[in-house]
Amino acid sequence: MPSSRDHLSEPKAEGCSCFHCCGTILITAGLAAFFIWLMLRPSTPTTSIERLNVFALNTSSPNATSNNTIYFDLKLSNKNNDVGVYYDFLNLTFYYYYYSHNRSSRAPVISWNVGFPGFYQGHHKNTHRKGTLEAKGMMMMMDNWVAVAAAAANGSASLRAELATTLRYKIMFWRTRRHRLDLGADLGLNVKGSLVRRRKKGVKLISSGVGGRGARGCYLIGFLLLVLLHL
Repeated sequence: MPSSRDHLSEPKAEGCSCFHCCGTILITAGLAAFFIWLMLRPSTPTTSIERLNVFALNTSSPNATSNNTIYFDLKLSNKNNDVGVYYDFLNLTFYYYYYSHNRSSRAPVISWNVGFPGFYQGHHKNTHRKGTLEAKGMMMMMDNWVAVAAAAANGSASLRAELATTLRYKIMFWRTRRHRLDLGADLGLNVKGSLVRRRKKGVKLISSGVGGRGARGCYLIGFLLLVLLHL
């Protein structure tokens, strides 16, 4: 005949079993959420200048310095899996900088600017924006072109490209909030005023802030998983 002590111990065993079941469900849900986040976590689109021609630096062309236009090819690549990208208005600017004698400061002496309307880009898609631009205002003086040509002749000429926009990611049926994107790169030019490409690839525009948000999210989810495992 079972004792009263045995009857009293049964509710405690059931309570432990229920707690263990709840803990297992929480851990399973946390792991599932973590792996879903890993699969759908968007990465920043890759942008690069694939081609650039500064016609004023082509010394083989007569009266080259009178041509203040440039030709460019901007490439935007969305390498995400199942994640689309909504771009807002894109602002692309090219600068040629004049450096002070001790290179402690610099100022743009020639600049080109162009804007593109926003658009949607599907996953694993590449988009090109190409065009010809004229230098702006008083910055296209002949003396400035002579200085640029002299720098190109000894292999030290470069333009600065900067791209600014905001974007949203489309994950299934959900759109994220807007993310600011400010990218840039120095573009080397040869004696013909063409972009110096490495391994037949364009020059990638980069930002020191790319990837920080994703890393913080990974640390946060890892911390939550540790808490769940110790319940």
